Amino acid sequence: MTSAWRRDLITSLIGLWIITGIYIDGWAHVHVPELETFFTPWHASFYSGVLAFAAWIGWQLLRVRVAGEPALSTFYRLPPGYRGGAIGVTIFAVGGAGDMLWHTLLGIEASIDALLSPPHLVLLTGVLLMGTVGWRSQRAVSSTPTLPELISLTSVTAICAFFLNFLSPFRSATPTFPYFDGDEFDVVIWVGALLVTTVLLLIPVMWQIRDGRHRIGTYAVFTLAAGLGVSIAMSERWGLALLIPGAVAAALGALIVDIFIAQSPWRTWRYGLPIIGFAAGLMPWLMQLIAYAAVEGVGWPATLWAGSLLFAAGTGAAVASVQWQPVLPATSAPVAETKAALG
Repeated sequence: MTSAWRRDLITSLIGLWIITGIYIDGWAHVHVPELETFFTPWHASFYSGVLAFAAWIGWQLLRVRVAGEPALSTFYRLPPGYRGGAIGVTIFAVGGAGDMLWHTLLGIEASIDALLSPPHLVLLTGVLLMGTVGWRSQRAVSSTPTLPELISLTSVTAICAFFLNFLSPFRSATPTFPYFDGDEFDVVIWVGALLVTTVLLLIPVMWQIRDGRHRIGTYAVFTLAAGLGVSIAMSERWGLALLIPGAVAAALGALIVDIFIAQSPWRTWRYGLPIIGFAAGLMPWLMQLIAYAAVEGVGWPATLWAGSLLFAAGTGAAVASVQWQPVLPATSAPVAETKAALG
């Protein structure tokens, strides 16, 4: 266990503290009526994490500082990833001051306007820079994936899921409702949620696969963190007895994909990664739908739910295709001869 590993583990855990606090604050915005002040225990749950992160970055600066050197030189001698974290703290401080002024002048948001509030988007930028420090640092010092790296990447996946929760299949169990012709809004939202969340969850998985850092459980952990966080914090009218089994089942579907990635020879297939993406876009939502059927029943006709699943699977294949370099068959003799003649 190296000092860099311990350092990055602490950094990643503080980042997880911040993001857990943001989910707690999100829960309060949805479930606590008449939340009309900036100074709440819900805000303190994540601002305290930011203060801890700032203190930790300050300690890293003191450790690398050489007496008499300019502050900028000390900043540049921070370990890989930590300069971004220091910038993230600064951005968050600016956003926090703006957030307090915004709430004082305009009140407390309670719905999608809270997610799209400009000060909150500034805060998100700072949180992303802070939350990814452990991931970026471990990729620079370790040739294999590590626990600090996974915690860091899980945290930032979860915070992105939080800010996109208005398009999340973990926030509602829409297919359990009957479908009526002409009332298509809920279907549109559900299909859009499947597509957005499939892309959100697959991007970090593809990063890990690209760099040979994927391990069994990676996709499942991302899915479970986003699923449970959004289900518990952001659902207004759906029972957790339905949403939580759906989130756990989706994570089980993601785990099946993890195992498939680790155990199948997909790298030797001509379209291996797109096939992986197709499975990754299908299995979590198929398993979620099975859980809904077991707990509540599915009200949609097969054309709707099956088409939605295939739409998500196709989205997963498309995301994977972006970075796939197919395994091409051996060049036939006539083609080789033609190339030689042209050469």
